[in-house]
Amino acid sequence: MPAPRPREASKPQPTRRGHWPPPDDERHAKKLAIEAFKAAQRHFHDGDWADAALHFEKADFYVAGALPKFRLAECYDKLGDRRRALIAYQQFIDSNPSERYDDRVALAQKRIRELETTR
Repeated sequence: MPAPRPREASKPQPTRRGHWPPPDDERHAKKLAIEAFKAAQRHFHDGDWADAALHFEKADFYVAGALPKFRLAECYDKLGDRRRALIAYQQFIDSNPSERYDDRVALAQKRIRELETTR
């Protein structure tokens, strides 16, 4: 029987919440969230929606926020993953973002309507 292949450790591979190590404390969580958000923004601006989604999800895992949720929804939308985009847009709206996100809330509501009609 061949030996099992070692897993690559160079890049995080989680596909859903909870697969990242817990932070040591609140300060550490904030640091990890900032690092993940910056990486997500780079991937997003490069058009690498899958890696951007992974990092936005990671940022939101460590410090929940409206912007990572919205960006995650945009990533799924751009990837053509209608189901995940719908869920993510709704989670963004349900997070009760502050007034400074009113334009994004309106866009999320619009995209939800559009995605629901393209079933």
